[in-house]
Amino acid sequence: MSGENVVQVTTGRVLRACLGPFLILAAAVYFYYLACSIGPCPPGQLGADFWPKMILIFLMIGCVIKFGEIISNRQLLDVKADARPEMHNGKLTAMIVLLIVTVFSIDYIGFALANVCFMLIFLYLVGLRRLRTLLLISLIGTTALLYIFVKLVYLPLPRGMGFFEDITLFIYRALYIM
Repeated sequence: MSGENVVQVTTGRVLRACLGPFLILAAAVYFYYLACSIGPCPPGQLGADFWPKMILIFLMIGCVIKFGEIISNRQLLDVKADARPEMHNGKLTAMIVLLIVTVFSIDYIGFALANVCFMLIFLYLVGLRRLRTLLLISLIGTTALLYIFVKLVYLPLPRGMGFFEDITLFIYRALYIM
C-alpha cells in the first residue's frame, strides 16, 4: 500500500471510530440545552436541573476524552480492527432483556432488590463466575447506591409493593438509612 492509501484508511477508521462519541456528544449538548430550561430552585438548594446537568457535563467530558484516546491511538486502529473478539449476540440480547425487565420490575420489587438481581445476572453474563465476587460486588454496589441516592441526595427510590416494600424497609433500617 502506498503512503497516501494508508493515510486514507487510517483517517476513515478514525472518523468511523469518532462517530459514536460525536453522536453522544451532540445528544448531550442538546439535552443540556433542554435542562437549562428547567425552572429555578429556592436559594441554598440543588434545583431539579442540577443532576441532569452534572451527568451531561461528565458525559460530554467523557466524549472529549474518548476523542483524544481515538486520535492518540490512531495507528492501533488497524490492528484493533483485525483483532476484535467474536460478538455474542445471545449474551447481548440477554443483557438488553435483563435491562428492560429490571426497568419494569423496579416499581414492584423495589430498587434495592432489583439492583442486586440486575447486578448479579449482568455480571454473570459478562463472564464473572465466582459466587463470592458476584455477591460482594452486587451487595456493596447496591449499598453504595442506596446511601448516595437515599441518604445523601434525598432521592426517594422505589420501595416495591406489598411484601417487597417490607423487605426494602428492613434493608433501609439495617443500613441505618431510615
